[in-house]
Amino acid sequence: MTVFFQFAPPETDVTPTDYSDALVNFVFATNVAHQDVSGDVADSASAQVVCESLRPTPVRESVVLVAVSGKPDLSAFRRSPLGYPLIAADAGSAHPGLPDDVEVLGYVDATMTPGAQGVDADLVLGVDFLPETPGGPATGSELTAWRELIAGIEEFTQAVGRTLIRIWHGVPLSGGEGDFEWELLDCGYYLGMVELCGVIPTSSESQWEGPVLPPGYDFVVYEDHRLPEQRREPLLQLYTEAEADMPVGGLTRDVVPWTRKRWDHQLRDGEQSLMVVLVHFGVVAGLSEVRRMRGSDCAEQQITVVTRRHRGLNLSSALKYRLRKEVQERWPEVRSIYTAVAEDNEPMLVANYSVDFQETSRTQCFEKVF
Repeated sequence: MTVFFQFAPPETDVTPTDYSDALVNFVFATNVAHQDVSGDVADSASAQVVCESLRPTPVRESVVLVAVSGKPDLSAFRRSPLGYPLIAADAGSAHPGLPDDVEVLGYVDATMTPGAQGVDADLVLGVDFLPETPGGPATGSELTAWRELIAGIEEFTQAVGRTLIRIWHGVPLSGGEGDFEWELLDCGYYLGMVELCGVIPTSSESQWEGPVLPPGYDFVVYEDHRLPEQRREPLLQLYTEAEADMPVGGLTRDVVPWTRKRWDHQLRDGEQSLMVVLVHFGVVAGLSEVRRMRGSDCAEQQITVVTRRHRGLNLSSALKYRLRKEVQERWPEVRSIYTAVAEDNEPMLVANYSVDFQETSRTQCFEKVF
């Protein structure tokens, strides 16, 4: 018998020593799975980020389900609005922990954007069911656990009234369709897009000064989304344009217009942003942004985009180069910037390779429409 539990969002601020055992085990399984694929020990999430993400905001909602095998007594568990028994994410929670008499099969990590059609999900097998060789053959018990996670995300998606699922599944650079991928195909999913994942080192031995901006172009730098009023609407329009234009392969395009409300809730507690905005005679023409948790030595690329009328001038490479320079100067402890780009997004691949992009893995996105 498979039962899905849901982590309850923390009700108070949580210190680094206050996470529940079940949440720590989820973070550990996620990190092991990602690091096995990428070979990069710095490719990791933190319990702090996961716990903070469980708090719903007006623009994002994350739900993590724990799939277990067994026959636990559920009488002591309160139910979430979706009907799942709730377990503690933090040690100070009023909710109980995960029962001891169960076996963890894996986790469903689902994210939703209000107004969108889809649910984005990462399916993570429990540590006892992670394959010995990523991309290699799976055992019968591993495939059984994987099927339970697929059934779990489908039930969840229907419960929240969404019409499509996107499952993001990491594989080694040399990997193809293995047993886990074939199982998704057999369940009615199709491979809609493949991303190249990797890092951009912040240090470089190259003496190259970066692309020369054409006349009339300049850069403006903003930290932590502290923007002057006159920049807000042009940047919101640019974010919406980016979502409408970025390559999505065979995936369903699921654009949610950017609003001030969505913008104002982008940064989580403790998260920092560094944004380089490209202007043309003072008018916004592009941007590139990275974020990190305060004090971290790793940053994550968010978006790089140039407006339609300014494309074809190598400005994305110029933005990437200037952003890396700003990271070096403002966040000197950061050693690498994590990024991902669709395999068929040639202009952005060129921009990434211009700043020494190093491939580590691939992410396959499988979609199913209800």
